[in-house]
Amino acid sequence: MDFDIYEKLYENLVQPVLLYGSSIWGISEHKQLETVQNRACRYFLGAFKNSTNLAVRGDMGWTTVKTKQNIEVMRLFFKLSNLEDDRIVRTIHETSKTKQRSWHSRVLALLRKSELNFLINLNITTKQKLRMAQDKLTAIDQEKWLIDVFDDKNSVNGNKLRTFRRFKNNCKTNIKKELFNYINALNNTFNAFNSDEKFDFIMNCDHAQVLLAKTLHLMFKRRKINL
Repeated sequence: MDFDIYEKLYENLVQPVLLYGSSIWGISEHKQLETVQNRACRYFLGAFKNSTNLAVRGDMGWTTVKTKQNIEVMRLFFKLSNLEDDRIVRTIHETSKTKQRSWHSRVLALLRKSELNFLINLNITTKQKLRMAQDKLTAIDQEKWLIDVFDDKNSVNGNKLRTFRRFKNNCKTNIKKELFNYINALNNTFNAFNSDEKFDFIMNCDHAQVLLAKTLHLMFKRRKINL
């Protein structure tokens, strides 16, 4: 199955179920939802159960479910803020502001944490506010992903992604282009050698490159991804 088709199926069939009503409860984090998305990543990549979540999500180029929840929360917040004063929903929203730990106060805290509180008084449309918030939250998510990938504080020799990060340093999907082109180029180079040159190439080749080539070969062979 093509990556674009798989992503569309996930976004239209699975993700709406995961995020149903998340504009209300989405401020809190729910690890079960992240587990569902990680399983979807593994299924498409043909990765094993013990594959690192950061690696499979990075190869898919997907943000965390928590980031998607925050986007839905801000979508509702901006809509409520732009409603006319005589609307019942707006009246209820204004009344709830006086309560401690209300939904409104928690959203304001989220906006401040994300450095998006300037959007509250910005004189632009709801769609424009949401687009700016979505870009910012996505950038924060990708930055956190990169920090976690290079986090070696618990390992002297580097974490288990030290090989992965040699070839990938951003949370964007490159399954259909860069990685496939890489293994094709490696195969073409290898096939051009005679027997002695092939042996020398394998013996002198960076172990990480060989490991990546084998992994990609198994992945594309198992899933038969259409490119």
